[in-house]
Amino acid sequence: MKKTFLLSSLLLFIIGISLFLNDRSAVTPVAAIEQVRTSVGQIYDEIDLANGKMVFYVRGDNQMINAEYVKKTWTGGWKWGFGGGHSIPPLQKDVLDTEHDWTDQYFPSTKGTPFDLPSPMLFGVILTNDIQTIRVQSERTKESFDAHILSNDLFPFKLWYVLVPEEQGVKFTLEALSSAQKVVSVKTSDWQIHNE
Repeated sequence: MKKTFLLSSLLLFIIGISLFLNDRSAVTPVAAIEQVRTSVGQIYDEIDLANGKMVFYVRGDNQMINAEYVKKTWTGGWKWGFGGGHSIPPLQKDVLDTEHDWTDQYFPSTKGTPFDLPSPMLFGVILTNDIQTIRVQSERTKESFDAHILSNDLFPFKLWYVLVPEEQGVKFTLEALSSAQKVVSVKTSDWQIHNE
């Protein structure tokens, strides 16, 4: 009995050491992203999420916005989970172009997969001060969600994001609103088309 206990303990210890030594997690969220991306640009912001962080960063002289989900590992490190990005339209100082004054991108939930993004997310940039709110309405449930608006003095644009429950579906009406809550621009997004 004592011999079996010692043998089992030794085996568990060896397995634990092996798992710890083979853990490829990074020390920081950005280092985890750098393990899978060729380059990480300047950090716009980091948002705490369930079991991880969403890191927003800008590449290519303000030409690309990226969002990357990194999750916390059991060893206290960080592992890349899911992400991507899109181009930022050129800033046009004297022209009001409501369609191109803001962008949007959808990330599906990857919950239950090795990537494990906890819920779907929409995000993008706002290139004009005329837009103060982004409202996302689910076509399935008609529920609306106001996006979080982030700003960073290092960049000439604001960033918006909203996490939506999976039951909201993949079809959305996106409204850009002024400070007076007047609709400035409307986009319709059907991300099912993009994911097929």
